[in-house]
Amino acid sequence: MHYYGPDHITFEGYGGQSERAKNRETLLALFDYGYGARDRVATIFALVPTDYYRGPTPDTNNLPPGEGDLWEFGVWIKPKRGSKKEVYIKVQLGAENSIPICISFHFPDRGRKINYPLQAPSGSK
Repeated sequence: MHYYGPDHITFEGYGGQSERAKNRETLLALFDYGYGARDRVATIFALVPTDYYRGPTPDTNNLPPGEGDLWEFGVWIKPKRGSKKEVYIKVQLGAENSIPICISFHFPDRGRKINYPLQAPSGSK
């Protein structure tokens, strides 16, 4: 597994630590299953078009250095221990030649379903 350091991506809070409770709680829960910070970065860099959920959406909530549209993804991860878990990811590419920002990395909000418009419907060939 490759490790992409802070020179490749930054996380909401811009100091490498999430300031949002649901991001922090998800990371702590995943850590209990053997899924750490390096795994999180590797998951983000391994996103493929079929993980796409929605976007681009204009960012109206984040102050600089955040710049650019938001892109949302969902992915099923397999921690070292336990069963597969679905995770919601929101990223912002940022200004040209800048480091992308991960705004969200957490379990889907209760009652919300991540749709995958680029995946074939279940049961189709």
